Amino acid sequence: MAGASPRRSGRSFNSDRDDTTPTLTLDGTLYFSSNRAGSLGQNDVYRARRRTAGGRSREPRRAGQHAGRKYDPFIAADESYLIFASERPGGFGWRRPLPERHEPDGSWGEPRNLGPAINTAESEYTPCSLRTASNLFFTRGRQGYDDLYWVEAEVLRDLRRP
Repeated sequence: MAGASPRRSGRSFNSDRDDTTPTLTLDGTLYFSSNRAGSLGQNDVYRARRRTAGGRSREPRRAGQHAGRKYDPFIAADESYLIFASERPGGFGWRRPLPERHEPDGSWGEPRNLGPAINTAESEYTPCSLRTASNLFFTRGRQGYDDLYWVEAEVLRDLRRP
């Protein structure tokens, strides 16, 4: 099968550190987690377009300017919100999904807790949703076991652009 072998994404996406958990928008913008040099926390979420009009790869840039470890990103297909796991204060558990709202001016709003339907005293991480955003899936680690959970995506309604 032609093209079936994995290919490395290249130096602009890969650093000499951990670069993980890719997620894409409909227009092909790539978001991922990395602990590369220049991160504000132990990990940050980065954003990059695959190619410029001239065909060159673009350098990834941090999505948001908030300190604290951020990883396991999920970006909405229309880039209206970004959900990631974090160890920042303000959650109920050690790891929890926190969303940032993408503002019309291109900046990212302050991350906030998704509430008790998702954030508990356990560890919640690896959020994802269908592109239709009908459900939000995530992992919850409890008592030494990780399980998959989901909620109706109504919890995401307030995150979308006005």
